[in-house]
Amino acid sequence: MTPNDGTGRTNVRAPELGPPTGNGLLAVLMLGTFIVVFDTAAVVIPLPAILDDLGGTLDMATWAYGAFVLVFAVFLLPAARLADRYGRRPMFLSGMALFTLSSLACALAPSIGFLTTARGVEGLGAAMAEPAIFAMVNTAFSGKAKERAVGAHRGAFALAALSAPLLSGLITWGLSWEFVFYLNVLVGTAVTVAGIRLVPDTGDDDTPRSLDAPGVLLGGFSVFALAFAVIEGTRLGWSSPPIVASLVAGVVLLGLFVLHEKRADAPLVDRGLPASRRFTAGNLARGLGEFASLGLFFALSHLLQVQLDHSALAAGAILMTIIVGAVIAAPVSESLTGKTDVRLLVIPGFLLIAAGTFWVTLSSPHPGWLFFLAPLAIAGAGFGLQEDPTAATALQDIPPERSIIGRNISYVAYLLGITAGVAVVSGVWQSRFVANAQDALGAPGLPPAAHELSADLSSGGVSGDPAASITGPDADRLREIVHTAFTDAVGTALLSCVAVAVLGALVAVLLAPSKDERSGSSTPDGMTSG
Repeated sequence: MTPNDGTGRTNVRAPELGPPTGNGLLAVLMLGTFIVVFDTAAVVIPLPAILDDLGGTLDMATWAYGAFVLVFAVFLLPAARLADRYGRRPMFLSGMALFTLSSLACALAPSIGFLTTARGVEGLGAAMAEPAIFAMVNTAFSGKAKERAVGAHRGAFALAALSAPLLSGLITWGLSWEFVFYLNVLVGTAVTVAGIRLVPDTGDDDTPRSLDAPGVLLGGFSVFALAFAVIEGTRLGWSSPPIVASLVAGVVLLGLFVLHEKRADAPLVDRGLPASRRFTAGNLARGLGEFASLGLFFALSHLLQVQLDHSALAAGAILMTIIVGAVIAAPVSESLTGKTDVRLLVIPGFLLIAAGTFWVTLSSPHPGWLFFLAPLAIAGAGFGLQEDPTAATALQDIPPERSIIGRNISYVAYLLGITAGVAVVSGVWQSRFVANAQDALGAPGLPPAAHELSADLSSGGVSGDPAASITGPDADRLREIVHTAFTDAVGTALLSCVAVAVLGALVAVLLAPSKDERSGSSTPDGMTSG
């Protein structure tokens, strides 16, 4: 007879952990989560330096970041199933080893294309490791030790996300962007080596043997096709055959994915979970929050460094204002979650995000760094208010036997929100910049060089610094035109984050309170919302 993991499922080879082994295992798992989440958030800051070093355009920079989270999102659920079926230890160790080796490849990347490919492999490693970590946190410990492990997992996740902007900015400024990935290599190697000795082998006999390969393919290709259309629309032309075909294919494949999941014998998405209104609305709201968050970070990191000439460290410090606002608001939100109607926290939170982000869009072409502090703090407070109650409410109605799969689906919603935010902000930003620049450069009275520059913008992707190559006697005048067009385009792109935040407030209306809301439990079976 094998021990039960507390979720109604049976563990395979469940370990008996003494305190030293348990403490060592917990440290390994927490470091694994830390470095995976850190990589998810940190690479936004070094992107301008990466473009400057390796060359490339904004769409390429978007892929260099987005490849990681897109692959992570697509393969998380199948990797979790494989880990449950064939053992979490081999999946965790293989995932961390793959993540570490691909991080080394990122650091040594000779081109932006090579970096993007390596980032995708990194995402696969993260998808293998992170669900195994979560499952072990919730099954390898019991009693007080489990409560401590769950709290530590939440802490590692939060610490990585909160420290990423400043730490990656410091590393990029003090050393170079490659050392952000070398940090992954250092931590990943330590986790893998220690994990060989400390990580037990557990699994789940009740996990379906089928991987649902059709679901993986339909879901993965639909997300990729939609992302490709949004990111590459400006470069290839919004009415071009590849973009139209990608949009149509993405929508059709997404529809086929939904139909398949409804009929599959062992679907990736547990059919009983989306039937919960709060689960669906909570995860949709969570994705919308991440859309606004990473969209804001992605655009402002580039604007601050390239257009406003701040260092990576200064940009990270300015963007930390969002984190400060969130840290101040989050304890209030956490203390009230489960004690009041969750909508009284989530709706104002999303509206604060919308208000702060909209304020940022009102900046002049050359704002000082002080301008950003108040609006970013307001947006950060909004993130802090809505994030914990949104994640907790999404999981609150999930029965214990489905808690782990529910959390994994919520994690996918989190990653897809990031992917969508970066892709849409990048697409709108590029499209609006080209239109702005062409209108401004086509004005009467400008030198012939202006018309040549306008033609160049129509023929290829938007470079990381579109004004860098401008030379000649009218260079200063043309640079200012391009700079103003670029800054205005960033503001327009951020309006998509404003709209999504307002949509999040509307979706939050569906997070109606339940009779269990005041029980003091924010997530089922002590699980972490991650």
